[in-house]
Amino acid sequence: MEKPIWQNVQNIVSKTFVCGQCNAFVASDKGYYATIIQNQIRMAAWLYICPSCSFPNFIDSLGNRVPSPLFGNSVEHISHQSVADLYEEARRCFSVNAFTAVVMCCRKLLMNIAVEVEKAEMGKTFVFYIDFLERENIIPKKKQSLC
Repeated sequence: MEKPIWQNVQNIVSKTFVCGQCNAFVASDKGYYATIIQNQIRMAAWLYICPSCSFPNFIDSLGNRVPSPLFGNSVEHISHQSVADLYEEARRCFSVNAFTAVVMCCRKLLMNIAVEVEKAEMGKTFVFYIDFLERENIIPKKKQSLC
């Protein structure tokens, strides 16, 4: 993907941050500034242009970020590309607060691990794959409730 070319970029207050797009630790003083009035409260917001990838990072005066940096760490040497792709998709969904999508990706990730990595039978239910991973000691056994 080519880097965007921004028009009428301004010099704004410099800020260091982890880019929510490329995950690089950067400092930027280029972008746009705005004030927002929400529920009769005046807030500030900045759209910083990442000097590494040239993509935008929205940061408001309350510290809200869109997108936020990727959650968790990259995992090296995942042998199955579909498993690696699902893990990275879950991280990207988390960075934009798409938590239902994160849960769905993680469920599918567990199913893919069972089938592709641990050679479970295809076409079964989610519960089947969780039980399979538990039987194979890939995930911890369920603890009995004390209630």
